[in-house]
Amino acid sequence: MAIFEGILKEMSGGTQQLSVDRADNAFIRHEYIQIGDQRIKSVRVLAYHNALLEKVIGQQVKLSVYKGGGQYALVAMRLPDGTVERIDRGTVLGPMIMFGIQRIVAAAVLVVIGLIVGGLAHAPLVTVAFVALAAWLLFSWFRTWSGMFAARGAV
Repeated sequence: MAIFEGILKEMSGGTQQLSVDRADNAFIRHEYIQIGDQRIKSVRVLAYHNALLEKVIGQQVKLSVYKGGGQYALVAMRLPDGTVERIDRGTVLGPMIMFGIQRIVAAAVLVVIGLIVGGLAHAPLVTVAFVALAAWLLFSWFRTWSGMFAARGAV
C-alpha cells in the first residue's frame, strides 16, 4: 500500500480494458500518473474514478494505491472538495476469492506431491519443503487480501 498526496499534474493516455466478471467494472490502464514530483507507473483505475480524476487535474488529491502483479491499482482517493471515493468491495471480492481458491488448490497439490515424493524417497525434509511452499502460497494470498483492504481504508 502506498499513499500519494499532492497536485495531480498529469495522467498518461489510458487504454480501457473490460473486466471479465462484471461489465460495469471497466478500468483504464495508465502508463503513469504524475502527482507533484512523484510519478506512479503502470496504474489501473476504474473508469468512474478515472473520470473524476480527469476533472481535478491541477488540484490537490490524495491517492491510495495497492501494488500487485507488477502494477498499481487505485483503491481510494480524496478529492479536492474532501470527498473520499473508494472502490466497491464487490469489485475486489470476486477476484480475490478466485485468487484464494487457486492458491488453496495449488497448496493442496503441493502437500500431496510432497507427501508422495518424500514418502517414496524416504526423505522427510522433501515433505517439509513442499508443505512450507504450500504455507507460503496461502500466506501470500492472505497478505494480498489484507493489503488491498488496508489500502482501501487509508485515505
